[in-house]
Amino acid sequence: MGIRCSNKRVARLMREQGLRARVSRLYRRSTGVHRFFEKTSNLRLDQPVPTRTDQIGVGDLTYLRLGKHWRYLATVMDLFSRRIIGWTLARNRTTDVTLRALKRAIALRGPRPGLLFHSDRGIEYSAYGYQDFLRSRGIVPSMNRPRNCQDNAHMESFFHSLKAELTHQRSFTSDAELNASVAAYIDRFYNEKLIHSSWDIIHRSSSNAWPMPSKVSTKSDEDQGPERRTISHHRAGPPHSTTLDRSQKWQRCSCESR
Repeated sequence: MGIRCSNKRVARLMREQGLRARVSRLYRRSTGVHRFFEKTSNLRLDQPVPTRTDQIGVGDLTYLRLGKHWRYLATVMDLFSRRIIGWTLARNRTTDVTLRALKRAIALRGPRPGLLFHSDRGIEYSAYGYQDFLRSRGIVPSMNRPRNCQDNAHMESFFHSLKAELTHQRSFTSDAELNASVAAYIDRFYNEKLIHSSWDIIHRSSSNAWPMPSKVSTKSDEDQGPERRTISHHRAGPPHSTTLDRSQKWQRCSCESR
């Protein structure tokens, strides 16, 4: 039974009463997708902590806001030195973004076959083109377990630091400004001046660390001298016990790079 009326009348009456229809969500299991991702398992679970560079690399992709738009940052980290040794910033989220970051890391270091590379299960990493490139270079692919984003916690931690110290509470007006800020944060602060909590006696300027691209020295670099630019980690206490905290260090570093 009921009352005969048009759809528009029902929509108008619901708007006036502040009512909304509740629609049940339909879930379909896609067995083909599960089989596709099962081809690459999480090999990091069986790996010991790396004792040198070129053993394990990790990668991920995140979003950075530029005005009303998004830019996509893909990075590659060496798990031993904790350096960001390859990164790229792009307008579109495609496999080309993650592949360019990986190629830059390979060009910088040139690792031997056998390097384990771990990432999440995003399509940018699981695409056939990306996986074929890894295997063509003798790199062993590894991916997160389903619903276990903490498997790639090192990259998630880096992105958290980057956004908290660089992009949050700050707006960028151009791609050039955003790219320069990310480059300064990674090359001048994160890779050179930041002391990582997992370090023991190792520090980033050691001969076993990843070499970084040469940069144009500034007047502030020359004024500081080598004793200010080299930071080592001692057992005596926490890294920040006698130094500036991270936000103050980044603010000083960003001012010096201008």
